[in-house]
Amino acid sequence: MKQEEDRLKLRHLLGVLDLQPGLEVQMMSVLQEQSNMGGGQNTGENHQAVANFAFKQWRKRDEKSSEMSVMVVRHQMKAIQMGNLSGRQLFPRIISLLAHTSSQNNSLLSEEFKAQRVKLAAWMVLRWINQLVAALHNETTAQLVLPLVESLASAYPQATRHPFLASLSTPANPTARAAKLKLAPLLKASPLEESFEQGLALLSSPYIAAKDLLSKLPGIKKEHPDTWRD
Repeated sequence: MKQEEDRLKLRHLLGVLDLQPGLEVQMMSVLQEQSNMGGGQNTGENHQAVANFAFKQWRKRDEKSSEMSVMVVRHQMKAIQMGNLSGRQLFPRIISLLAHTSSQNNSLLSEEFKAQRVKLAAWMVLRWINQLVAALHNETTAQLVLPLVESLASAYPQATRHPFLASLSTPANPTARAAKLKLAPLLKASPLEESFEQGLALLSSPYIAAKDLLSKLPGIKKEHPDTWRD
């Protein structure tokens, strides 16, 4: 009851019926003013400040609405586009919001992410490739982050291949299998790279390699009885 009263008071204060646009207009006005005062140098920081504020409001609410989550994605993605380091470091927060299925209208959040994603240089989220690949197992987030992972796979195949192998070598659901089929052609390894990866596997799990070798000994003995020595 008190929350609704607060919302009504805020609507009256802003002079609007719809709270989200009213809040955003006010914050964007402050954002623009700060950007002008800073000569445009702090625009990324201002966008991130708005994203942080919106995220705090989103976390406070018992019922997670799409109002604040959309603003988080919009302004943090803009901050990242403008090179803001804090925005890049907090990128997993966006993935978590995308995966949150209890939003009142998750389609708004998805559309906002898609709109901002096309303006984002893939290298800016390269450090989060493990989280992006993991999101391909989630039906909600897979279709949203797959274009980013594809861009990373095309531009940075060596950096993307290991997370791809670690997470999608044995996909557990149809969503992950579909993502693997799209990414596999982009992440083919050369014979030298495959040999190197096999060698690393032996180093990381020598007991498995030894067990595998011991299991093959009876067959080797049968194939080469003349040269075999017990």
